[in-house]
Amino acid sequence: YTNHYIFRRTESDFNMAQKLSEKIKKLAPDSAAGYANMGIVFLLKNKYDQAYDYNKTASSKAPNSALVNYSFGFFYFRVGLYDRAIKYCTRAMELDPLLLHPYLTTIRCFIYSGNYQQAGYYLKKAADIFPDHPRIIEFFCRYYLRIKKYGQAEEFITRLEKMYLESDDVKRWKMVLAAARGERKNALALQYQSSEGFALLGLKEKALAIIQENQDKDKFYYDYLYLINNPHYDKLRDDPRFQEIIKKAKAIYDTRLIKYSDL
Repeated sequence: YTNHYIFRRTESDFNMAQKLSEKIKKLAPDSAAGYANMGIVFLLKNKYDQAYDYNKTASSKAPNSALVNYSFGFFYFRVGLYDRAIKYCTRAMELDPLLLHPYLTTIRCFIYSGNYQQAGYYLKKAADIFPDHPRIIEFFCRYYLRIKKYGQAEEFITRLEKMYLESDDVKRWKMVLAAARGERKNALALQYQSSEGFALLGLKEKALAIIQENQDKDKFYYDYLYLINNPHYDKLRDDPRFQEIIKKAKAIYDTRLIKYSDL
C-alpha cells in the first residue's frame, strides 16, 4: 500500500498503509518494522517531524535492519539532505542487496547532486539485478539526459514507452529530450508542463511559474541541491526570480541540516 501510494497518490492506499503500520505496532510493539513504516507514511504526507521521530525509534530498535536504514535514507532524500540519504541507503544495500528501493533513492541522490559518475555506477549495478524494472529504465532516461547523451536517452525513453505507453513519465522525458535538442515544435506539441523542458527552450516565465508553485507546495524534487545542480536550469540562473527561489531553498536546506541531524 505504501509503494502504491508513492506512485499513484490514492488516499485509500495511504489510509491502509497507516492502518496496517499501526497494527504492526500493536501486535509487535518491539518490532522496528511498524515504526519504520510509519516513518515512511508520515513522510509521504510531508509531516517531517513525525517521520523523523518514528525513524529514530526504528533505528534505536534495529540499527542493522535493511528496512530501517532504507526508511531513514528515504527520509533524508525527501528533505533534500542527499549525503545522509546515500549513507543510509548504501548501508541498506549492504544488508539486503536485493532490496530495490535503496538503489532507486541512491541513484536519484547522485543525479540530483550532479555526481553522474556514481549515479552511473549504481544504475548499472541496479540494472544487473532488476534489468527490466520500469523505474530503472526511467532513471536511465533521466541520467542520459543530464549528461547530454541524447541517443541513449531516446533508446531508454522508447523502452519506457513500451511499458507505460502514454504515461506522464514518457511525456515528460520526451518533452525534455526534444527541448534539449532544440526541437521546439515537437517539445511543445507534447503539451507537458515540464519546468526543465521550458527552461531548456528559454521559456523562463513558464519554467519559473512551475518551480515556484512546487516550491510553495514543498515538493521534494525542488530542493536546494536539485535546483543548483540541474543543468537544465542553466538559462534561469541569471534571473533574479530564480536566484530568490535558490535563496529560499538554501535557507530551508540549512535549517534541515540542523533540525534533522544524523544519528
